[in-house]
Amino acid sequence: MALGSPTPPAWMTARRRLGVVIALLLGYAWLFPWSEQINNPNELVRIYMTRAIVDHHTYAIGRREALPGGGFADRGSVVAEWGYVNDKALQCDDPTQKPPDCAGWLYPAKAPGLSLLGVAPYWLQKQFFALRGAPLTKPAIVWWLRFCCVVLPSVVGSYLLILHLTRRLRRPELGLGVGLAAALGSLSLTYGQMFAGHQPTGLALLLAFLAGVRAAPAGHGAPQGRGWVVLAGLGIGLAVLIEFPGAPAGLLLAGWLLLRRRQLQDVLWLGLGGLLPALALAHFDTLAFGAPWQLPYSHLENPEFVKDMAPGFMGISLPTAEKLFGSLVSPFTGLYFWAPWAVVAWLGVLGARRHVEPSGLLGTRRDEALVAWLVCLYFLFFQTTHALWRGGWVVGPRYITAIVPFLALAAAHGLDSLRGGWQTAGRILFGIGGIAAIVVTGAATAVCQGFPLEVWNPLNEVVQPLLAHGFVWSSPPYWLGASARTAALPYALALGGGMIGVAATMNPFGQRHLPRRLAATATLLALGLAAAAALWHLQPAKPRPPDDQRGTVRFLMATWWPPQPRGSTPLPPEPAGLR
Repeated sequence: MALGSPTPPAWMTARRRLGVVIALLLGYAWLFPWSEQINNPNELVRIYMTRAIVDHHTYAIGRREALPGGGFADRGSVVAEWGYVNDKALQCDDPTQKPPDCAGWLYPAKAPGLSLLGVAPYWLQKQFFALRGAPLTKPAIVWWLRFCCVVLPSVVGSYLLILHLTRRLRRPELGLGVGLAAALGSLSLTYGQMFAGHQPTGLALLLAFLAGVRAAPAGHGAPQGRGWVVLAGLGIGLAVLIEFPGAPAGLLLAGWLLLRRRQLQDVLWLGLGGLLPALALAHFDTLAFGAPWQLPYSHLENPEFVKDMAPGFMGISLPTAEKLFGSLVSPFTGLYFWAPWAVVAWLGVLGARRHVEPSGLLGTRRDEALVAWLVCLYFLFFQTTHALWRGGWVVGPRYITAIVPFLALAAAHGLDSLRGGWQTAGRILFGIGGIAAIVVTGAATAVCQGFPLEVWNPLNEVVQPLLAHGFVWSSPPYWLGASARTAALPYALALGGGMIGVAATMNPFGQRHLPRRLAATATLLALGLAAAAALWHLQPAKPRPPDDQRGTVRFLMATWWPPQPRGSTPLPPEPAGLR
């Protein structure tokens, strides 16, 4: 039985379901984005703690010790084996001192959830390699933890979201198109291939939402479905354990479920579901920082991060024009630049008004559309008011990756509520945006997990030259002798299948009138590709000098793993005067 869908919808035939699963698996699991020299702290510091738990039976990833001649050195545990990593928290031995100038234990400056979830997969991997007598390398550990804890959950979560939408909407084909755009044309695709908390937080919140839908609402056998309430509590608890900014979204979902059910005892059932994640968080905070309410953010080891978090309340302050432009429409981190289809999510509030059913607001598709829209508003508020909105090296606004399932829910319900000509216009708008998003996000994800801070338009400055010179992440055929670009063909086919799926389900002729439907699908594909080309060649008012752009590409090429991938060509050498 699928979560959020008691039986596979008749519209989702076995052939369609198989096609969706194949596209999702190839999209998320085929390439291996990895550059050891860049030393991505966002995921590695979490892997350090997973290793520390299994290999050293401690949460501490190392220890900062005072040197006899002055200064400090980081030693011990995983830090001694794998070296420096950023994004750490430091618990000083002397409580009167403050990081970084003190001796003490080092921990990830992250919520502990993903590191804890990685313990069992890493332990099993260690046993397997020990039986084979083979060395366990860093790339092997990273790939396995990503696959078990992020990639597979992303495939399952995207599939369940599609099943839910095709079952819940009056026009089930919209659910498939929206689900494919969200899975293959959004932040989810990039961060669904990284051992970081952004994507798993969204999946945990989606779990809570789908369980809340399955729990019987008021007037529909309310005493039943308590198991689903417990599961919703688990999803909310996991979201907070994995990434602290997920807490307000979790509270929104908890309030929605309690209002929907109107059963006071559900507070206890929700609490029961969230108990294990709460205990795990309290255990980590107490052992690492001395109290269950102490968070890593209060012990940041990097003084620059402390400075960045200083404005406002925990980094939250009023939005500015720079934050709004940068977070929403800029080429470097704009949500609507990388996922233009997300604009349609604003129709979610229209879906909440239009889904008129006899039982009123609660317990119907109306409240589902409304709560999805409210969760989207929260994440947009968080992104546009946070001091760290830029997010470092990113593809899109990474801090709000968890918004994607709810953007899809809001957009789907909004589209489903449209009538007549507005419905046709909405489908065309979404189709164009979804296809463009799959092109630009898919291309960027094939060559980069995060663009350097100096880049303005990553597509022009980084993605195009890397693709042109054959620098694509490795994949199974590559290790069997194929060139990197040839080996990536199944990934490209998965993206192409996603684009065709979006175009076919967003045409205004439904499942009849085959010639008109094919013509509309081809037209939407052409318009979507044209929109992607427009995004690709969007030029800033003050572009970076070409030499600076080539310097960024050369740097990324120099850090590639494996070095100089098979079938690639280097950039032309710099003129002597620039060396």
